[in-house]
Amino acid sequence: MEVIEEDEHRLAQFCQAFSNALRVKLVLLLRGGEECVKELAEKVDREQSVVSRHLRKLVARGLLRSKARGRKNFYRIKRTDLVEELLELVSLLRRDNE
Repeated sequence: MEVIEEDEHRLAQFCQAFSNALRVKLVLLLRGGEECVKELAEKVDREQSVVSRHLRKLVARGLLRSKARGRKNFYRIKRTDLVEELLELVSLLRRDNE
């Protein structure tokens, strides 16, 4: 039996992070800059608790950073390189559907 390498594990975690369409949408929205949970929840028409839970998963995977200011939590992209790769994948999928 082959051993799973660290790179393979990281790739699986990346795929898990983007296995939910809402998380993909949130990351794409954050390309425009830092935003708080309330603003993001309004943009995706979801409850703040739902958005917050998904954002925490992206932070746990190292893709986003969070910062508390007063009673609000703000999020921004930490791994712009991975986000650019995600956008390339989205572009490839669009071309495949045309």
